[in-house]
Amino acid sequence: MSEAVPIDRQRPTTLPAPLDLFRLLVEGIRDYAIFVLDPEGHVITWNPGAQNMKGYRREEIIGQHFSKFYPPEAVESGWPARELALAEKERGATLFATGDMGIGNTTAAAAIAAALFGGGGARWAGRGTGIDDEGLARKRAVIDSALKRHAAILHDPLLLAAALGGRELAAILGAT
Repeated sequence: MSEAVPIDRQRPTTLPAPLDLFRLLVEGIRDYAIFVLDPEGHVITWNPGAQNMKGYRREEIIGQHFSKFYPPEAVESGWPARELALAEKERGATLFATGDMGIGNTTAAAAIAAALFGGGGARWAGRGTGIDDEGLARKRAVIDSALKRHAAILHDPLLLAAALGGRELAAILGAT
């Protein structure tokens, strides 16, 4: 039988500054991309999780525009510019999270953005990878249909995510 390890219940006499604690927390996260953009959309911070998920080393991405994270079709459609304009409009926000996970879930991401910020499928849905005009029209119609079907619950972010986010997002949010 192993010996019990005593727990030190004494509080440290000095604590690191809140910003240092926050930096330690963010730098320790490996499973989530956490980064900050300047008002023009350039990357100014980059954590190890961002490197793992996006594939860029800190020295490669700092100073680059965040539109680099989008497929060319999304950039051409103006999606990154709309997101940046929305963040500018919502100056009171302290956190703005956007995008998808790179696993073919742009429809769910567009549906959630439309529900949160308004505008419907035509405003938020882009081509994604390899989609033609007919597929894009169908994607936008599916989003509009889902928004209409779930209109009564769109005020609640968790219910909204459950209804529009798909199985991947449900798993991330801890659905059982």
